[in-house]
Amino acid sequence: MIRGYTGPSILVAIIFIVIIIFAIVKWHNAPSPQISQQGISDISTRFEQVAEEIQQFPPAIFPINNCGGSADVRQEITHSYVHEVVDETQLKLGLEIPGADWLKIVAEIEKHYGTSDKETITYSTILTVPAGQKIQYTLVREQTWESGIIIVDSDGKKTSAAYRILKNETFEVANSEQKPCP
Repeated sequence: MIRGYTGPSILVAIIFIVIIIFAIVKWHNAPSPQISQQGISDISTRFEQVAEEIQQFPPAIFPINNCGGSADVRQEITHSYVHEVVDETQLKLGLEIPGADWLKIVAEIEKHYGTSDKETITYSTILTVPAGQKIQYTLVREQTWESGIIIVDSDGKKTSAAYRILKNETFEVANSEQKPCP
């Protein structure tokens, strides 16, 4: 027998532990709560006059001098961009879509394109120059935008808007040119 412990106190502790285990198992196996369908609106969406535009930027030049080096040099170029949904109706026509309607439109655009408004994407490119060399890298940046008209029918109320979304941006090595060491 353990000094200071009596049989009944150990029994009480064991019963307490069994009750806790039973409660955890019961809670874990409980059915998920059901979400009521009341109050959820019926939404249908159409995209019309969809057009893609590719915007190219001037090339970026990265000369890396490793003429005096004894090992490879690696330089990481990191770039971030933000997925953005633009209200072209307001920009082009000066018409403002009510806030609640714009939020529904943005939600449908996000669902359609599989992204979130203001979502930040970061990626990197690694440039490597071997020892004793000088290389000039040329990187090109390109954005892919898509625009069109979205029509959202929510509980019989139609709202349409001209939109534009940044779908993708790339920043890639277009050329690498070996330069003479001084």
